[in-house]
Amino acid sequence: MRLDLASASRQLTGKVLGPAEPVTIPSSYIQQMSFLATAGRMAYVRVDKKANIKQIAFDPKTAKTAGVAHWVIQGSSLATQPDVSGDGRRLVFSSLGEKNEDLFVLPLTQSAASEKISLTGDIYKDRTPKWSTDGEQVAFYSDRSGNYEIWLINKDASDLKQLTHVATDTEYGMSDNRRLLFSFQGKLQIVDSLTKRVATIMEIAPDGFFGFALPKDERLIYFTQGSTEIDIWLSEIQ
Repeated sequence: MRLDLASASRQLTGKVLGPAEPVTIPSSYIQQMSFLATAGRMAYVRVDKKANIKQIAFDPKTAKTAGVAHWVIQGSSLATQPDVSGDGRRLVFSSLGEKNEDLFVLPLTQSAASEKISLTGDIYKDRTPKWSTDGEQVAFYSDRSGNYEIWLINKDASDLKQLTHVATDTEYGMSDNRRLLFSFQGKLQIVDSLTKRVATIMEIAPDGFFGFALPKDERLIYFTQGSTEIDIWLSEIQ
């Protein structure tokens, strides 16, 4: 963006003459801008980011990888935050970091790149997609309501609906393919995707949740409890 500043006898007064105007530059990211003495010229560092997805064999018993990593998808766009469906046949990912942050589903086949399916394609920012246990739906965060909330969409991009209305930031899909856990302002809550009813499971306010997880049998909840301490100190200066 640029602003016009008032000048008097070639000396800037610092007063703004009008609103900021966008400046179009052929780059998604720039750094270290420097304006040259010659009017109308600017030097800058151009940053081109790429993020693509690979896969590699892993042995959970030995906790070691095997072989070399292979590309699942390649391109000039950003492919981030992947999540694999329970049957291992599909991958959902976000284009986090691009101008339009959308979600895509990718069948895990040799011709996967040509079969990429767009779940969302609009001006909103859609992030952190997670498959339901049965692989029929994807839960994700989106700012399409004005705040980041949990939304749900079918794998064929149909039946998009909003689940929460509390600006949440963490989610976990239960194995019944119906309920989702999420945290909000020091509360761990659960929402029913059919009735959209929300219930509080536990509360640790004024502390907050910094992530949580459940084992496969869903009989325990592991969570990070974060706290902030604010004090006033007095020190003598010698």
